[in-house]
Amino acid sequence: MKIAGLIWLMLGSVVLYAQQEVQGRVLDRETNEALVGAHVYLLNHWRTGSITNELGVFTIELPQTATADSMVFSYIGYEEQVLPLGNNLEVKLAPKAAVWEVVVIRAKPLIAEEFKYLELTKLEVYTNPAAKADPILAINSLPAATTTDESANISLRG
Repeated sequence: MKIAGLIWLMLGSVVLYAQQEVQGRVLDRETNEALVGAHVYLLNHWRTGSITNELGVFTIELPQTATADSMVFSYIGYEEQVLPLGNNLEVKLAPKAAVWEVVVIRAKPLIAEEFKYLELTKLEVYTNPAAKADPILAINSLPAATTTDESANISLRG
């Protein structure tokens, strides 16, 4: 009989000291849509928290020391809200007023735009002593032209 009373006493103390659970929902203030992935955590026990599901519902298991704590509700692009600890809360977060600075993006000029095109006139071909009145030799005599072998294949650099 004493053992049964001791077991009931132990079970009762376990139930009394079991963690409590807090549930609630996080919504957008303007559209009343559920905020999926909103962060909910305890202010003084910031490691104890939860993230809302696809319906905006969260569940947090409270530690024993969190009886007089507050809850913080945050979501990207919304104002953070701090409320006293409570169950079945329906929290509506307001979007932050966006103040954007002017951003100017400038592209660097492409390397290909720096290339120059050179057109040889007939007079330049005929008056070039290295060209000997041959257009291919005239192109080959330009500073950007190279040949790697003795053929007429010209490679242009730059």
